[in-house]
Amino acid sequence: MNMIICLKPVRPELVFPYEHRNEKFLVNPYDMKALELAVKLKKMSQNSKITCIIMGPESSKEVIEYALSLGADEGILISDVVFSGSDTVATSFIISRAIEKLGGADLILCGEKSVDGETGQVAFGISERIGYNCISGICDIDAVYEDSINAIRRDEKKVCRISIKQKAVLITKDCVTSYPSPSLIMRKKAKQKEINIFDHNILEILPSECGLKGSKTMVSASSKIIPQVTSSDIIGNASEKADKILELLGI
Repeated sequence: MNMIICLKPVRPELVFPYEHRNEKFLVNPYDMKALELAVKLKKMSQNSKITCIIMGPESSKEVIEYALSLGADEGILISDVVFSGSDTVATSFIISRAIEKLGGADLILCGEKSVDGETGQVAFGISERIGYNCISGICDIDAVYEDSINAIRRDEKKVCRISIKQKAVLITKDCVTSYPSPSLIMRKKAKQKEINIFDHNILEILPSECGLKGSKTMVSASSKIIPQVTSSDIIGNASEKADKILELLGI
C-alpha cells in the first residue's frame, strides 16, 4: 500500500505555550494523529510505503526527519519563496501538484486542521483537485484488505465502522500532543535519508498561480482572544456543593 501523509510544520509555542522547546518546528498535533494511523497501517499491511509531504521553509526539514524516525519512508519538502503567503486554495493546489508528481497514492492522510489557521480546508481541496473520495472523522483503522480498509469514523452524533476503497483522502479526527521520542538509532537513520525539495519549477506552477498572487483570500486582521476566567466559592454541605457544581457546569 502506497500512502502519502500531509504534515504541516507549526511553531512549538502554538502547541506548548508554557514550555521552552529546542525545535524550530513541530508536526502540527492534528497531523500527528494522521501520522500515527499511517504507521499503524504500514504495520498491518505488507510492502507498504509512507511518503510525508510538508510545505514550508527549508528550516522545517526537522519535521520530515521526525516523521522518518517514527516510520515514514520518504520525505518531500515543498519549498519556494513564491509559495509564501498562499491561502488554503493555493496551498491545496500546490500540494495536489506534488501528489500528482509522485504518481498519486492508494491513501492520502491529513489531519483535521492546524493549530494556527484552524480552517480545515486544505485536505478537502486536495481531494477535489486529484479526484479522490474524501472521508473525514477517521479515528482508527481496524482492518486492511487488498484494495480497501475498515476504519472507525466518529462525528458529533455517532461512531461507526466503514469500508473505504483505495484512492481516498482520509481526514483524521482529534489531535495528538504526546510526541513520541524516537530512538537515537532511528534519528540517525532519518538524518541520513535524502529529502527531496519541490519548487515551483519542478511542480510546473507559475508564480501567478501561488503565493499571494494565486490566493483567493487574504487575512486582513487577526487578534488573540483572551478567555475571561472567573472564580467563586462553593459553600454548603456535600449535596449543596454538588448541586452548585452542576449548576456552574450547566448540567
